[in-house]
Amino acid sequence: MKHRRTMPAVVVALTATLLAVQGCGGGAEETSGETGIAEAALALHHEHLERARELYTQGNLQEALGQAARALVASPRKPEPYALISQLYIELGDDEGALGFFEIATRNYGDLDEPWYYNGYHLYRLDRWAEALASFEKASEIDPEDPRHHFRQGLIRQTMGDFEGAQVSLGRANELDPTDAITAARYSRVLRVGGDYDEAERVVSEALAASPDSSDLHYAQGQLRLRQGRDGEAEAAFRRAIAISPNRSDAHHDLARLLSRTGREDEGRREELRAVRLRDYADVRTSLTRLFGMRPDDVEVVLALAELELTEHSPASALRWLSRAESLVGVNDRIAALRVEIALQVGDPAGARLEATRLADSTDPRALLARATLALAGGEWAEGLRLLEDAVATAPEDRCFLRRAADLYERVGKPAQFEALLNRAAAVEWELAAEAAPGMRSAEP
Repeated sequence: MKHRRTMPAVVVALTATLLAVQGCGGGAEETSGETGIAEAALALHHEHLERARELYTQGNLQEALGQAARALVASPRKPEPYALISQLYIELGDDEGALGFFEIATRNYGDLDEPWYYNGYHLYRLDRWAEALASFEKASEIDPEDPRHHFRQGLIRQTMGDFEGAQVSLGRANELDPTDAITAARYSRVLRVGGDYDEAERVVSEALAASPDSSDLHYAQGQLRLRQGRDGEAEAAFRRAIAISPNRSDAHHDLARLLSRTGREDEGRREELRAVRLRDYADVRTSLTRLFGMRPDDVEVVLALAELELTEHSPASALRWLSRAESLVGVNDRIAALRVEIALQVGDPAGARLEATRLADSTDPRALLARATLALAGGEWAEGLRLLEDAVATAPEDRCFLRRAADLYERVGKPAQFEALLNRAAAVEWELAAEAAPGMRSAEP
């Protein structure tokens, strides 16, 4: 069944009206400096931007989008509204709507680089590579010293198979900002693909000295070490990348292959299960956000997003979606159970215990899982395991539930149950996600 997507059209129409008021060029700002911004316009910009951020944290993405658009119109030279508007459209699963917005912005503020940058970004996410490249090139004509524009050109050229061009663009981005870890990691990749291992090594080593806690750089170093035949160092680098960013499917996958190749098949299989799970998370998140854009008041979609983010240890995002669910239906046992787990993820055991008082008599498996998580976090192993087994005995066929239960089994040292639940979860169909159209490219660069 197809659902009409009415909200983005409304927002684009609103934005077109707002932007048209300003005409071409810099809008309310007559000069590029802070002193040239009219005091009233700047105050209006801050007011709308702050309101947009508040609405975003409450899970009200549609209203946040309208407020961010007003902030942009008040001060078109300020970069913050462009970034927020782009992120909101991504979370609404509506790259087409974003493209409509930023196309209008390029017409009205075509002498600024931000509209061209975000226009190119959403063209890229829609796989319209040649158009995206042209938009990023326009942005770099306006501001040739901004490394973002060259970085994006490099990614597109790499995607299009132009590795020589990608190397030039990424090299320029790295030259403009040699401390940026993501740029250095991507630049080292194209250098490695081109066979220039010495230069790739130099780029990664220098960037790591400046950013020793970059997961991207440790992963890039691991890939280099693999190709140099230095398996022990490669394994250490992949593990370090995962320790910093546990949700990287690429590092889990490469580590799984290395472990299996070096005779540790069981551990390698478990790492590959994690990699599959994380790839699944990215795909389903995109599909569910698209569905939310179609059905913003569907509490089942909102709760599915909250549980997905909680399961993959993104408590801030989970809490934002949960706030949206509460605004729709109030607090119920399912929401209270999620709040228990979120509180534990952010290190608030007192808050978790308070939320759990509502669930004391509940036999719902989600309530039992939340209580099991709380008991295990408090060192009550016997009680936690009992609650966990009761939760699993009546578990819904829900990937997120099964994966969180699997995580608890891993915590208590039961790898067989851990693997069994992950395999069971992988076999469950995502019914809600299947209703959405195929997802767009990840928000990550």
